[in-house]
Amino acid sequence: MSSGRIIDTISELCSRLEACCAPGRPVTSKLLPIGLITSFLSREGVTPVVYGGTAVEYYTSGSHESSDVDLLCTNPRRLKEVLLEIGFRQEVDFFYHDSLPVPIQLREDVEAELDHRNAVINVEGYEVRIITVEQTILDYTHKFVENGANLEPVFVADLIETYQDELSFEHLLERAKTEFGEPHYHVLRALIAVKAQQYFYDAD
Repeated sequence: MSSGRIIDTISELCSRLEACCAPGRPVTSKLLPIGLITSFLSREGVTPVVYGGTAVEYYTSGSHESSDVDLLCTNPRRLKEVLLEIGFRQEVDFFYHDSLPVPIQLREDVEAELDHRNAVINVEGYEVRIITVEQTILDYTHKFVENGANLEPVFVADLIETYQDELSFEHLLERAKTEFGEPHYHVLRALIAVKAQQYFYDAD
């Protein structure tokens, strides 16, 4: 059972969504609506999970801004029903609402699993499930390996630098090798080595 605030009715959810449109807090303005929706769905055992760019934005304290909120869900069909019921408008796999500065992109073809790859954060009293820093690093390494040059290595390097004291690089590299393959392992190993060299150089 959720230990955060609980929203019991659709009407309460709608009113709280309308009230959370305060500008000036970009990351919170994206995550708080997800917390409200998560609170309402918690009674049914349905849990959205934030991943992708909004996870990067949260973990880097807003230094990288996301253009949408990527969501997985343990029951994406039920989440979609609720989004439409509370006034979101759908365009392909994007869902728009005035309470969010960017749209939600929902993966309807995947059911999320609640495991070691995600964690729970608190956003103004509401719980939000979000993928971990470690999983974000692995996912963005994968995107870089699969899609070629983009900003993914920058995101990975920034996360490595910010959370170096909390990460086990040995475990991270082992996961990269066993879950994704040798190319991912070598790319991630190179990024870790570059950040380590920069860290020791700056320390001198």
